[in-house]
Amino acid sequence: MTETIDRSVFANAYAGRAPWDIGKPQPALVEVAGQISGTVLDSGCGTGDNALFFAERGCQVTGIDYLDEAIQRARAKAAERGIQARFLTMDALKLGALAERFDNVMDCGLFHVFGDADRKRYVGELAAVVKAGGKVFLLCFSDQEPGTQGPRRVSQQELRDAFHPGWVIDSIQPIRFAVIPDLKELTFSEGGPKAWLAIIRRESGPAPAIETVVETAVYAEDLERCQGFYRDVLGLPVIGQEPGRQVFFRVGAASVLLLFNPTTTLRGGQLPAHGARGPGHFALGIRADQLDPWRRHLAAHGVAIEKELSWREGSTSIYFRDPAGNLVELVTPGTWGTPSGW
Repeated sequence: MTETIDRSVFANAYAGRAPWDIGKPQPALVEVAGQISGTVLDSGCGTGDNALFFAERGCQVTGIDYLDEAIQRARAKAAERGIQARFLTMDALKLGALAERFDNVMDCGLFHVFGDADRKRYVGELAAVVKAGGKVFLLCFSDQEPGTQGPRRVSQQELRDAFHPGWVIDSIQPIRFAVIPDLKELTFSEGGPKAWLAIIRRESGPAPAIETVVETAVYAEDLERCQGFYRDVLGLPVIGQEPGRQVFFRVGAASVLLLFNPTTTLRGGQLPAHGARGPGHFALGIRADQLDPWRRHLAAHGVAIEKELSWREGSTSIYFRDPAGNLVELVTPGTWGTPSGW
């Protein structure tokens, strides 16, 4: 079967006795309950028995189903039992519309109703709502279940193919689906339909690229004195300032040095609170042929070189203090072996 099961099949099932609506959580999910904590999305929650079980265990649970009848029954159960859980009428192929990201997703019998195209779309929607490192607990009919009654059979390889890339299959275990007893219209294996319980983890993935360090910050309570040092001694042009709070200097073509008064910035305001006490440290790059000119320049301004180091990579660093005690470094290319030369 390559087409998604029509909505009318489920609507008709709820008009009678839905085989999967057993009035309690699926035993396979109860078995792994110790692995599920935090926020939980029950995708295709039906009348809510799995969702309510985990809500009673202290999880923050949201259940979604595209049939309003199922959601109304789930809400009624929650109200009757005094359990806090949220139930939404929603299409699982639009999970990305949810604002939340979840630690866990339960899929108890939804994945196997999708055709090929919707299966791929559904996994993409799951990726949008599962936190990095979060898990999907997925129960679906197994290809070991004989016959064709009920939903599509799924092989282990199909599960692995569907959740790749971006996911890690932690385990796939054979289980049995619990169904209501005395089914007249459907015939499954004795003991319940053969199924898989797959535990699938969302990979963290690489962070998006960071291009460069744009700003470096140091802190000084005597801004006026330090401003004079960076402007007049180090020759950094002032590009912005707010008296008593901050002074900004341009460094080369692409960087900015921020000088803050921590007494002010620790109070917060337009920006989140930040600040530091005690000496900070940063390094400014110079050409190797400018070492001697910088030694002479610092001496002429009465700035003592505290230490000078020659690195095995061939670069050299000169260390000295600003008026606030921050450790300033002048370094020649080669120390870090970066693509820019530094």
